[in-house]
Amino acid sequence: MERKAQIRMGETIAVLIIFFFLLIFGVIFYTNVKISKQYSTNEEYFQQQSIKISQMVSFLPELQCSSENIIDDNCYDKYKLGPASTHIIDNANFYFPFFSYSEIVIDEIYPGTDSWVLYNHTLNRSYPMFTYVPISLYEPTTKEYSFGVLSISYYPYYG
Repeated sequence: MERKAQIRMGETIAVLIIFFFLLIFGVIFYTNVKISKQYSTNEEYFQQQSIKISQMVSFLPELQCSSENIIDDNCYDKYKLGPASTHIIDNANFYFPFFSYSEIVIDEIYPGTDSWVLYNHTLNRSYPMFTYVPISLYEPTTKEYSFGVLSISYYPYYG
């Protein structure tokens, strides 16, 4: 009689040990899935922030080219870029709520090689999210367009 009770007690302990191993494995698996999902959600949010900044830059009246009060999409006036970049850099505290921790650069690709840094407020402790937008640059004196790229480096802040 004692022998049967000992065997059943051993079976119960073995089942409990297996149950707790499965429970621990399930908890570890669930936390890993939650962490990876949170990471991808953060990544999506930071990419959206970078795109949001590029859209805000696209609609800055300080940079847009227009003729007869008609604004061209994705077009920047070359003569406005120099003064606008110094204005934005000098008033970085005003633009910080809009551009946060980012670097905004306009590069002329063809036919010239000019470059304008519009905003530069970066963090050293995080890796940036990059967004590139093809744009056209207009030179009003010669009435010629050139090809350029608007580069936004958004530095996520994990504050």
